Amino acid sequence: MYATTIEIDGRPYAVSVDTGSSSLAVITSNCASCPTGKRRVPIEADRVLRCGRRTVPLGNPPETFECESDRHGSCDGRGNCVYHIRYGDGTTFNGRYVVGMVGAAGRAAPMVFGGIETANGPNGDVFGNGIEGMLGLAYPGLSCNPLCTTPFFETLLQHGAVPANMFSLCVSDQQGRLVLGALDPQMDPEQIVWTPIVHDLFYDIELDHVYIDGHDAKIISRHSAFVDSGTTLIAFSSATFGTFRDYLREHYCHIPYVCPTDPQSTSILDHAACASYTEEHLAQFPNLTFVLAGAGNLTIRPDQYFVRVERPSEPTFYCLGIIEEPLLGPGYGVEAVLGLVWLRNYMTVYDRSRRRIGFQSARGCTPVSGDTDSNSPATYSEAGHGAGSQSPATVPAHPDGLSSIHDFVRKWINVFLAITIPTLLVSLLIWIVCWCYRKRHRERSSIRDPESTQTIVHLQAGSDTSNSFQ
Repeated sequence: MYATTIEIDGRPYAVSVDTGSSSLAVITSNCASCPTGKRRVPIEADRVLRCGRRTVPLGNPPETFECESDRHGSCDGRGNCVYHIRYGDGTTFNGRYVVGMVGAAGRAAPMVFGGIETANGPNGDVFGNGIEGMLGLAYPGLSCNPLCTTPFFETLLQHGAVPANMFSLCVSDQQGRLVLGALDPQMDPEQIVWTPIVHDLFYDIELDHVYIDGHDAKIISRHSAFVDSGTTLIAFSSATFGTFRDYLREHYCHIPYVCPTDPQSTSILDHAACASYTEEHLAQFPNLTFVLAGAGNLTIRPDQYFVRVERPSEPTFYCLGIIEEPLLGPGYGVEAVLGLVWLRNYMTVYDRSRRRIGFQSARGCTPVSGDTDSNSPATYSEAGHGAGSQSPATVPAHPDGLSSIHDFVRKWINVFLAITIPTLLVSLLIWIVCWCYRKRHRERSSIRDPESTQTIVHLQAGSDTSNSFQ
């Protein structure tokens, strides 16, 4: 994920940029399940949205917000306007709606947003390294969770904080940039190719074909796909990915780990699998050409759709950045999701006023100076790369046999040490306790034994007598 900084009541918070959702949700001071070390929005009584119609002292003039008790179950039994959202990966946020002055680069407006009080997800820390919330930039139709609120970008647009109904996003391996209200300053209007937005919930576009090294593999034929910065990889439906996998196994079996050698072996086409490929291996994979309605052909190379993973003292691994997603397909209405593996190759502009998305080959996301004056054409927000549950790649399986053996040996050495060291420490502690007990027992026995006591006295007396005689 990529994070940018927003301000809430003048305080900065790092939030993930997600074009696949519409709500703003930020950790609050009441979140017991959230990781430590995160900045949190203070929960103040006059900022928590209660059920009913309420005017809050924000904005000029002050604005009125409403939470209806009979709408979508927005109110609980204690009069709180409750918040709940579930994302595609299973992550859930729960809490209460909060009111605050929200903005970016010095421009703010009154806004209702989700205050996270509990957070759960399949991968531990659902926020990632340094991330404190989620910034949804999709259309308002996705912002009912359950109360229908005005999303972040629409709020700034309605209050004149951004000049136009568009934003641009540039991401690269190390950094990124979000520009609100204008084209990215590094984009050239003459080089942008445009494709229509076909639905106004997600940023859905028409994907006509996907060619493999120029060959029509019948992978996709005029299906919807959506562009999502909140998804790390490129995701295909089960049927689409199956066609893609079968084509590669038919024509590219000469590349190691494409075709499994036996039922127990791992293939690079398995879910989230990685291999210790060289650049020569990578170059043998085909180019993929995505044909977008109106935009023509956009081609990505193997080094662009594979994810490079480096770890200390280990060989470099490459993970296939294309996965199967069973939730996609005819029932969902979308055959593919173009995530960060796709987006890092292009600078993207979301021109919502004309219902279109523009792509231009990326030149990198070098920093620019953002003018935050109220008359400037855009709001700049430098975005940084965030690691964690949602990092560019996970490496749960290594097709490379030697690496698997190394992992196996290292795993069991760690298990052995984890068991042996505590056992030795406990044994040492027991020995010390037993030694102390026995020593104490001997001392007590010698004191309580009458003969021993007399012997001690007699020896002392005898010693004194001997000295006196001399």
